[in-house]
Amino acid sequence: RSPLTALKLNMEQVLQDVEAGADNETVEPMLRECARGVERVTRLSNQLLLLARSEPDAMANTPFERLDLAALARSVGAEWVPRALQRGIDIGLDVPPQPVPVGGNPVLLAEALNNLLDNAIKYHPGGGRIAIEVQAQPRAAVRIADDGPGIPPALREPALKRFFRVDRSGSEGSGLGLAIVQEIVRAHGG
Repeated sequence: RSPLTALKLNMEQVLQDVEAGADNETVEPMLRECARGVERVTRLSNQLLLLARSEPDAMANTPFERLDLAALARSVGAEWVPRALQRGIDIGLDVPPQPVPVGGNPVLLAEALNNLLDNAIKYHPGGGRIAIEVQAQPRAAVRIADDGPGIPPALREPALKRFFRVDRSGSEGSGLGLAIVQEIVRAHGG
């Protein structure tokens, strides 16, 4: 409710200011905040839809296909490089030279990697390293590791629950990312 309430209040304020004859310099910051609010609501809606799609009953109807886990990790990782560089974080990729074939849903697996990389970058103090590692043997696997603060051991189990947030310092997030990752990983036999 919070993102929608904030968005509604900002929109009402913009309308009042426009009716009162406010100039662009007054209205522009509020419109930018509204745009950020729309982004937050969109992200939350997408996360809720993805969570619903990753639940066991829904996953039973999700098509799996043969895909290259190394190519997927390479592609998803490349999308995060600009954001990581803005924070002074190096993203390394360690994948076998040959394809790593797995059966899975590429959209859901990409979302799991996106959520992990988003968290790794968002909660990293900056100036460090994130590694994306793919292994083919003894079993295909992908791992995201970073040198950030990590999740305290006592909070690792609760961090996988829906809507639980380890960091409540004001950073954006819904507490759904790791729960979604866990559901996707389970559905893929991980």
